[in-house]
Amino acid sequence: EMVYVPEGPFYVGDGGASCRSLAVATSGLPYYISGEGAITISANTIPAIWAYDCNGSPAITNQVLPAYTNPGSGFPKGFRAFYIMKYELTQGQYVDFLNMLSADQVAQRGFTINTNRMHIAGVWPTYSTNFPHRAMGNLSYTDLLSYLDWAGLSPMTEFEYEKACRGPNVPIAGEYAWGTTAIVNVNDLSND
Repeated sequence: EMVYVPEGPFYVGDGGASCRSLAVATSGLPYYISGEGAITISANTIPAIWAYDCNGSPAITNQVLPAYTNPGSGFPKGFRAFYIMKYELTQGQYVDFLNMLSADQVAQRGFTINTNRMHIAGVWPTYSTNFPHRAMGNLSYTDLLSYLDWAGLSPMTEFEYEKACRGPNVPIAGEYAWGTTAIVNVNDLSND
């Protein structure tokens, strides 16, 4: 199931110049994304974007995110309309992926896990899971990219993530894109 995020401008960054946040260079203000044109990453040139590290210095500087003209060309900023998955990748979806690959491909991706939260068992091409509805964890970035490529999807950018969470709303200093100031660790699984 996918969620449609409509075309339109939006802000990235929280306006609080917090660790690893995005902002207008040297100002700490949220950066306004008004199109898919190129964006300069610089600590000194306004209207460039600045990505703070945890010491208050730019994490990357003097780079350009190229204009996004079509899929596969440039860097998507999130201005254009896009779709995102409504739910996390599940163990059932990942098992379907593993079972559709060749034996050689599975040798690069496949694994079996049997813990209280994850269960993938079997051998190619008959992998199975007891928890098809649970989120799929323990994937490397390469595993995720392989699944997304197989499914005809792409990883979302930080810009797309912030737009999907906040929409066109103006950020509140210190508030995360999803609308709170809290991050809560999930340590227990109960009645999933």
